[in-house]
Amino acid sequence: MRSKVCCMIILTVSLLCANDIFFGVQTHFGQFRRADMDSLSMVRQLDLCREAGIQIIRDECLWSDVETDSGVYTIPREIENYVSAALERNIDIYMILNYNNTIYAPANGSGVTSEENRVAFARYCQAVVGHFAPLGISHYEIWNEPNHGVLFWTPEPDPEDYTLLLQTAYDSIKSTDPDVTVIGCATSPAIGNPDPYIEGLDFIRDVFAAGGGDHMDAVSFHLYQVAYPPENEFRSYMDEVKTLVGDKPVYFSEFGYPTHNAWPNISLKKQAQYISRMYLTCLMEPQLRSAVYYDLKNDGTNSEEPEHNFGILEFDRTPKPAYYALKTLISHIDTLRPSDSQVENDRFILTFNDSLSVLWSFSGTKDLHHEVSSPYMLVKGYLGDTLAFYLTANDSIRLSINESPQYLLACDSEPRVESFAFDHDHYLLYPGEKIRPGYTAKTADNIPLIIDPGALSWESTGNSGELSNNSFTAGTPGQGMIIAEIQGIRDSVAFTVIEDPGIYTAESFDDTAGFRLESSGLDPYASFLSPDSTEQRTALSLDYQFDGSYVIASLYKDILINHHADSLFFDLYTGDEQYEFRIYCRDADNRTHLLGTQPRPTDWHGAWGSMIAPLRINEAAAPPVYIERIYMKISTGETSQSDPCTGKLILDNLRIKRGDAVGISPVPVNPGNLQLSQSYPNPFNDRCRISYVLPYDAAVRLDIMNLRGQIVATPLQDLRSAGSYRLEIEADALPSGLYIYRLSTPHASISKKLVHIK
Repeated sequence: MRSKVCCMIILTVSLLCANDIFFGVQTHFGQFRRADMDSLSMVRQLDLCREAGIQIIRDECLWSDVETDSGVYTIPREIENYVSAALERNIDIYMILNYNNTIYAPANGSGVTSEENRVAFARYCQAVVGHFAPLGISHYEIWNEPNHGVLFWTPEPDPEDYTLLLQTAYDSIKSTDPDVTVIGCATSPAIGNPDPYIEGLDFIRDVFAAGGGDHMDAVSFHLYQVAYPPENEFRSYMDEVKTLVGDKPVYFSEFGYPTHNAWPNISLKKQAQYISRMYLTCLMEPQLRSAVYYDLKNDGTNSEEPEHNFGILEFDRTPKPAYYALKTLISHIDTLRPSDSQVENDRFILTFNDSLSVLWSFSGTKDLHHEVSSPYMLVKGYLGDTLAFYLTANDSIRLSINESPQYLLACDSEPRVESFAFDHDHYLLYPGEKIRPGYTAKTADNIPLIIDPGALSWESTGNSGELSNNSFTAGTPGQGMIIAEIQGIRDSVAFTVIEDPGIYTAESFDDTAGFRLESSGLDPYASFLSPDSTEQRTALSLDYQFDGSYVIASLYKDILINHHADSLFFDLYTGDEQYEFRIYCRDADNRTHLLGTQPRPTDWHGAWGSMIAPLRINEAAAPPVYIERIYMKISTGETSQSDPCTGKLILDNLRIKRGDAVGISPVPVNPGNLQLSQSYPNPFNDRCRISYVLPYDAAVRLDIMNLRGQIVATPLQDLRSAGSYRLEIEADALPSGLYIYRLSTPHASISKKLVHIK
């Protein structure tokens, strides 16, 4: 079980050790009899190691290959070749001196249990070390996984026998080259393997208890927690190793993640994430001198076999994502160790210097503020891709991190802004409402630019609010714009402040522009949207035809609303069918909110009425909020019918209401009670008087139109309570002629003629 880490580790400079061979991989050039380890493959693999920046390779020089005749020691030409080829590429060698020789033991995997066998092994070690001393090989490991009795120390592992072998081999090696580092243990975790075995930590404990620590310069271990993320499992294991070995240097000489098509189903992406994070976690341990990934290349092509799929290269040497992840890591880190390491709430932050930090999360996505030393920062992905530039006027930036490490690098110069734009073009606000308009920017290479608001120049127009940096507080009702600029590039976003309390018409349905009708059940040849001007009001008509007992259709259009309103209303004229409506809204964070309307009364046919939907949208919704879809279910009320259902649905005047504003009736009203008088005088010169009677609370509008139906003046657009009213009209700006004046409410409209004479 993974335990949650909540701690901070401070790595002081005094604990850091200069180490230029930290990043290693396991190769199999010592297995030169394999067909895929020919000289051309070996050279190409080493070229890839050099290109990735790999600093050391762990490989072997088997006793049985060196001493084929008793007392005669010859280094195989293939071993010579891989050693010299690696050193030519400035890649160091971590050489394993391992396994028995059938000249002295029953099998190569036999344990060393006699003094004669130990002395013979020591002579082999002395021969190899002496041969390679002039070349500068400086790391030798004694045996591989001696705690594993099935393969490497048959018939049964024995810490005391291994300790005796260490003592004999150590003295021989040091007498040959006192400057080399002799590494002991190289234990397998072994849990889950067939018996006999000794668990790795227990084996190290017993070897040190037997005095083996005095016969090695460093201790090594292997760990394969393939089913788990690397951080906590490694750190807890490393802590236990340190309790056993004290301050002796430690080498992590094998870890790996197979990408075979079986449990634990590690994807290529996850392997790349894990190799990066394991190396980074290892760098947090000053006592750890090197970490070696197992292994460089897949050992075969069987997709079901784990041993064939550990590589960061495919069997044909094609790099996997893990190769590029390691290459990216080394290119940034090289010989650095973190000067500061913070692990808190599953967030990992390693600071290497003022110019470099690496951040990731143990699981999921985390948001954080991170202090920076430069106003210009570059974020690189774990595969080397550029994720974003940051341009800040402060000493911190806000980052979103995930399971893929991100490299945060300081830049010497300001990135060039190629494009800058606000995320939205309009906000609908109530007085006192505060917003921080979002924006996006990019470089000429199409890299996202994250710009701190303080790095922008801000201004606003209009007298309906107050702007402080990028924070805008709405004031009195009115309109204006918020403007921001950087490097000579500017953009603006409009805002409208509406009455509170009050009613606001969000969509008039005057025409079909912007609307899209979608349905899989409507007859596409007999169903369409069109403007409707019946009863002297302009609305949106849906003519429909469908087979069956019901159909579902949706109207799509972005209609700006304010989610702090109490209710949403729209006027509706229906036929004989039954109707159900739903309203789908979307906020600035792309979260969807669903509103349900009241059912249409069953006796409401052939008349206008208003439908209501309470605006119950979470207060945390990010403005602006849009209606993006009006869902309509039209039912015949019959389970079966032979003829298609044909009808018409008309929509008008979608509005939002907040507070105790008048003007909305959620039930059908009688439009015949609306009264409009003839203008007086008529004809008239510069002014006239118009009277009207409003039988209900409503939003009311008076338009003056020419004979082509164009609105030339709107002297009235307001909310009115039921009652009688008189309106003075000034028309001196109009040319002489015949005009139509129209009084309209959400439920009805009346038109009359007037004549203007100058």
